[in-house]
Amino acid sequence: MNAGFQREQRFSFGHRKWCLQHRRAS
Repeated sequence: MNAGFQREQRFSFGHRKWCLQHRRAS
C-alpha cells in the first residue's frame, strides 16, 4: 500500500469522525 494513500484514508476517517461529533454537539 502507498503511505500517501494510507495517510489520506486516515485523514478522511478523522475528518468524518470530527464532522459527526461536531454535528452531534450542535
